[in-house]
Amino acid sequence: MDVNGLLEELEKRIDDGRRVPWTKRILINEEEVFSLLEQLRRTLPEELRQAKFLSQERERILNEARQEAEGIVREAKSYVEKLADETTIAQEARSRAGEVLEQAQKTAREIRSGAREYADSVLARLEGELKSLADTVHRNREELRTGK
Repeated sequence: MDVNGLLEELEKRIDDGRRVPWTKRILINEEEVFSLLEQLRRTLPEELRQAKFLSQERERILNEARQEAEGIVREAKSYVEKLADETTIAQEARSRAGEVLEQAQKTAREIRSGAREYADSVLARLEGELKSLADTVHRNREELRTGK
């Protein structure tokens, strides 16, 4: 019988005891009560052992759960930091790519402008030389016509 059953039996024996008239006293069988108390003494250590074991098991499970939760939190923080780093790296890469593209476009504009200026300069020189040559040809033709 378990502790609760033994306590209920003890309570029943007390309830079934005879009352002493004009007092609050009850007559009960001493041997039965001592027998029940002895059974309680034998039962209590086992139940206390079980309760202690359950308490220790509960603590062990709670500690394992706490450690697992802490591990999950650490992993989550690490993952978030990794994502943040990756996001930061991606943002920096996009920013750097934008800067490189802008610089490349600026350089291309400068090269085009420089090429136009150079081509204009070459063509202007060529035009001058062609005019000079045309003038020379024109003079020579004039000389041929006039016979000088």
